[in-house]
Amino acid sequence: MKDFFADIGKAILPERLRRGHKQYCQKLGYFEVPYHLYGVLFLLSFLISFLVYILYFNNPFQEVTVLESMFSNFTGDKSTVLTTFFLSFFMLIFLEIIVIFAMTLALSVYYDMILYRRVREIEEVLPDFLQDVSTNLRAGMTFDKSLWNAIKPKYAVLEDEIEIIAKKTMAGYDTVTALKTLGKKYDSVFLQESTDMIIVGLEGGADLSSIIERIVQNVRESYYLKKELLAEISGYITFISIVTLFVAPLLFGLALTLLSIVQSLGETLSSATEGSSGDLPFTLKFQEIPSDDFIQFSYVAIFIISLGSSLIISELREGSIKAGLKYVLFFVPVSLIVYTIIQSTFTVLFGAVSFG
Repeated sequence: MKDFFADIGKAILPERLRRGHKQYCQKLGYFEVPYHLYGVLFLLSFLISFLVYILYFNNPFQEVTVLESMFSNFTGDKSTVLTTFFLSFFMLIFLEIIVIFAMTLALSVYYDMILYRRVREIEEVLPDFLQDVSTNLRAGMTFDKSLWNAIKPKYAVLEDEIEIIAKKTMAGYDTVTALKTLGKKYDSVFLQESTDMIIVGLEGGADLSSIIERIVQNVRESYYLKKELLAEISGYITFISIVTLFVAPLLFGLALTLLSIVQSLGETLSSATEGSSGDLPFTLKFQEIPSDDFIQFSYVAIFIISLGSSLIISELREGSIKAGLKYVLFFVPVSLIVYTIIQSTFTVLFGAVSFG
């Protein structure tokens, strides 16, 4: 069954994209491209598209389906069997494209999150790993042997990458080329600059232990400065969090309450002026704004505010919006729940207000 899904996955992924995608999957820690996963997702997308089409656009239990209604509104005529067939065909293709695009976007975000986490794990353990390499060099080991002996399970992702380099060099692969490949493999300034400095030392015959010690010092200073910067902007992060989680829901809840009070007052004044039109030189007319429409608008606005705030906080704290998924999963639900609680509370407290 897995081979069947893998064949489907290979069929939907063009040949010219497979090589680059294989290298991308290796960055994620996958030694083989998960073609079977792509095959499952493709079949799932087709099933979702078909269900949406049947349940919404062409529901057999409706006298006039949405598809027929769309056709009659557009042309003014009733759809025939032939037009229904073509409309159904193009609608299914359109739905399939939308679902595939949504799944591709979600998978891309998921992959970016994995890649970002792997890069962060490498950068966090890089100073300690280089310190071990420097210690081995000072003990009289060669550079290749120093790399191999510095490998420890606590280095996680970096351990796997160094194992690949060590195995390549033992098999006769050029050490400099292997280090260049590692430096370019991940989007990490620390890793790339560190490998570049080591390569310069290898090619120039300099004292590698001293160079690596300086690299370790620079990387740790960079991490210290980053923590200092984070401490400086923590006040802004706290302000954005409070506004997103409490202030915005509270303001929308107050706006809804004010809208209800104003509408109640407007209805009272409108009925009063209509009943005494002979005494007053004017008549007030009141147009009601549905509360449900404002509530839906509030939910959409709070969702957009919390989404934007979570991305801003992610950029401030992590230095990249790729790490924003965990903030989105916290800010969006919490802000919507807080608004729901505030809205319900204000409805109970001010629901009996009337001006009749």
